[in-house]
Formats: sequence, structure tokens, C-alpha cells
Amino acid sequence: MTFDVKRVSLYIRLFLSPQINRKTVMSDRTQRQGAGSFRQKEMKRMGRASRKECVPGLELVRLVDDSLWSRYQKEYPYGLVIGCDEITLLKGLAANAQAPIVITGETGTGKEEMAKLLHRFRCDGEGRIPFVIVNCATIAESLCESLLFGHRRGAFTGADASTNGYIHEASGGILFLDEIHTIPLSIQQKLLRVMNDGTFNRLGETSQLHSRFQLVAASTRDLDDEVDEGRFLLDLRSRLTGIDIHLLPLRDRKADLPALVARRFSDNGVSISGDLFAQLVEYLAQFHWRGNIRQLFKAIDTWILMASVKGQPLCIEGFPVFKGMLTPASKGCESATEESPEEASLHIDLFKEVLSGRNMLKTMDALEALMISSALKKHRTISEAAKALGLPRSTIDAKRRKYGLATSTMQC
Repeated sequence: MTFDVKRVSLYIRLFLSPQINRKTVMSDRTQRQGAGSFRQKEMKRMGRASRKECVPGLELVRLVDDSLWSRYQKEYPYGLVIGCDEITLLKGLAANAQAPIVITGETGTGKEEMAKLLHRFRCDGEGRIPFVIVNCATIAESLCESLLFGHRRGAFTGADASTNGYIHEASGGILFLDEIHTIPLSIQQKLLRVMNDGTFNRLGETSQLHSRFQLVAASTRDLDDEVDEGRFLLDLRSRLTGIDIHLLPLRDRKADLPALVARRFSDNGVSISGDLFAQLVEYLAQFHWRGNIRQLFKAIDTWILMASVKGQPLCIEGFPVFKGMLTPASKGCESATEESPEEASLHIDLFKEVLSGRNMLKTMDALEALMISSALKKHRTISEAAKALGLPRSTIDAKRRKYGLATSTMQC
């Protein structure tokens, strides 16, 4: 006689488990479904508590619970952390579909997200329309014309089939050209023609095609400066003049950090305690964020992943610090930790006070404040300064408040 080991072990666990009715009998249908399906049903009967035991780091990392982001949902109903003026502007542009738009800002500031929100507003009023995204910086110059305008079969070696191109695909909708300043001048000429009358030719073809679309151009450069440098056509810049939207870098909009952090935790389906959230926002505000919102989100994602993999609760000390988060090195940074004449005078006065043997408590406070201030200047983050001093982060925060030491001294 042979035994099905998996089925026998399942029967044993079923009838020996105190949480399951021992009179439960597996039907023939349940047997045919297999052990995996049966176990899933029994898990539902026993509740979800046993599942939570399998998820690492659940002490502060808890699934679901959107209460943090719900505080900001009324202010940012579309999930994008931008002001009411920008929302009103995008809605107006959605109603005037022929108006071209230029969005400028550093990398990671949300230029593509603005274009997506414009597309959403247009779809609300017109129904489903095309939305074609083109990252011009990733297109080789030799392929730029073919990809944008399409080509006829046999137009060049390897052109085995005719293609329509991005401009044709965007007809009736939105064409989003990211990093438009990288398009070669010869292709800018053809793009200008399309914007003027909607006509263009596919590569290797003489017949004219038509395409009407709303152009949204994005760039990390100032297009006027690009014109002055001879890298961007003045005529094309003039054609794009009118609606310019500039997105500020994250370091200049620190007031939006709480909403951005809450949004990212909501996207990840993760909740943290209110105290940890407040500490996190204060901690993140001290960084430069060269990669802006995109880098902020990636850093938060990495923090959550590391805590989950290690089976540990989220803590500020475990937040990853990447080079792009820090202030770019400059000549001024090299001398940032050098002692100023004022600091030298303070050291002398403090030394005299120690030798005098008077005002011990006052002298100890001054010495403590000086040591903490020096550590904050020498290290990039408060956590690094606390580690160097051999003190908990919470103690450093309390001392900073006591002596009025600003975190701005940590930056170059």
C-alpha cells in the first residue's frame, strides 16, 4: 500500500489543530483542488493573525492604514502635491488643447507627472485620447527622425516595414517631449513645421501627412539659454512661448515634505507612527536632494525594503543616505570645518573659565554646546554627529533645542 505523504501530513495537521473542528471532513472535490487551495481556506478560518507572523518588521511597518495620507487628500485630491494655482492652470490648458506648454525644472521634480495630470483633465472632458511620452535624451541622433516622424519601408537599411512615428500616434492627443533641448537642430526644423500647420513627411516619403496634437515640452535646461548657445532654434522657442511652468527643486519646497512622505507611504501600503513620521520629516529636511522628489521616493522605498528584509522596525538611524542627497562639493566646503576667529575667541574664553574654577554648571553647558556644534559642522547628518559623540540621536535633538543649535550648520 502506498501513501500520499502530503495528503497524510495535511490530515494530521487538520485533526490535531486545536483551532479547527476535528469533525471536518475533506470532500472529494476539496481533495481534487489540492492541498494548497485547502490550506488557503483554512487560513481564512483561523484569521489573519498567523499571516502577520510571517511578515518581518511589523512592529512599526504595518500593511494598509491610509490615515497619514488622508490628512492631505483634501488639499491634494489628484494625488499630486502641487498648489491650487497649478491645478487651475492645467484645467484651463485642458480646455485649450492647441496651446503648447513648456515645463522646466531639475530632474525628478515631477514634469512628467504634470503632463499626465493634464492628460487626465483632457480625458475627463473629451474621453480617451492618445498620450505619447518620448524621452528625447535616450534617442540616438540617427534614429530621431525615424522615431518621431516615421519612415517608409526601404527608406534605409533595416527598414523592413513602414512605421507611423510618435507624431502620428499623438494625433488628437498629447505629445510629451522630455528633454526637448537634446533634439538635433535639423529635427527641430521639421518639428517647427508640424507645429505651424500640422503637416509632415515620413522619412523616405514625399506625400504629406497631418497630425494635430498638444505639445508638452519638458527640459532641465532654460530654453532661452539654449537659444543663446545656438543649441535650440529661436523660431521653435518662439512657437513654444506662452505657457511656461517652472517646478521648484525639493530643497526650495521643504514645506511640502510631510505631504510627499505621506503619499509615498500610502503608495507602498505602509503606515508608521505619528512620532516617527515627525522625526522623519525633520530628518529629511536637512538634505539637499539633487534628485528631488524621485530621489526622495526611492530613498523611502529603500528604507522600507531594508527594514522588511532585516525583520526590523523602521528607525531614523537606518535611513539610507546616498551621495545625491547631499550638498554638492564646492570650494567653500573644504574650509567649512576650519575654526573662525569668533570660535577661536570662544575657545579661549571657555578655557579661562575652566581654569578660574567658577560657574561650573554654566561652563559645562557652554562646553557641551561647543562640542555638539562642532560635531554638527563636521558631519553631514545629525545621526552621524550623534554617533561620533557617542550619544543617542534623541539626546542630540534635545540638546540642540536646549542650546538653540540650527541644523543648517550641517550643510556646506
